[in-house]
Amino acid sequence: MLHYRPRFEALIEDLRRHPCIQVLDAAIPPGLSEERIEALEREAGGKLPAAAHTFFREMNGVTVFWRAPRELPGELWMAYIDQEPQSDYFHPEQTHGILIPPLEEIVAFTQWPREFVVLGDEPARFAGDELAHADLARRIFPFDFHLRRSNEDAAMALVLFDDPERARVVKLISSGCLEPKAATTDFASYLELLVATRGEQRERERFEAWSSEPLTFDAAQLAERGRQYFRVP
Repeated sequence: MLHYRPRFEALIEDLRRHPCIQVLDAAIPPGLSEERIEALEREAGGKLPAAAHTFFREMNGVTVFWRAPRELPGELWMAYIDQEPQSDYFHPEQTHGILIPPLEEIVAFTQWPREFVVLGDEPARFAGDELAHADLARRIFPFDFHLRRSNEDAAMALVLFDDPERARVVKLISSGCLEPKAATTDFASYLELLVATRGEQRERERFEAWSSEPLTFDAAQLAERGRQYFRVP
């Protein structure tokens, strides 16, 4: 079985050891019982995928925010950039991270003042089915508020169905608007993206493209992206 808690704990420790990174916040609460997870599924009216069951049994959410502070010694920052000048790097002062709250808060989410908005014509074509906007909206559960430290209200969300294999991760834009044609992925793949890139903000931008096929992530490519971002000068 794939375990998530030790991987996210290692992620946080890697960030704390990196000379170019300042960790702003980090916490991993204890997990839930399977009985509690199943009760929350009934409350949500949809089935969580297997990877979500594993995740929330081991850890009831995760918070980690970090940045590359501008007050770093200039020679240290330049050594980081010069090491691989053509590759990606994190920008000073931009806050990156992951904020997956406890499952209870995800299911009972009430932080945005209005209902979720589904863009485009009705019915919406999503995950292979045509759904009325109201039906699709009730299935949306924001679960990664990665822009909270930037005072932005976009988030990643889970869209749940009766069949747990159909659950999809999507990106919600301002105040809970969903573009049904935007790219999606499964929960397990999204967690792999987070672990590899430590919540680097630009990685979520690929979910803004229109795509009829779910996004897939190659393990070797993810590892290389992580190596580029988090190289140590």
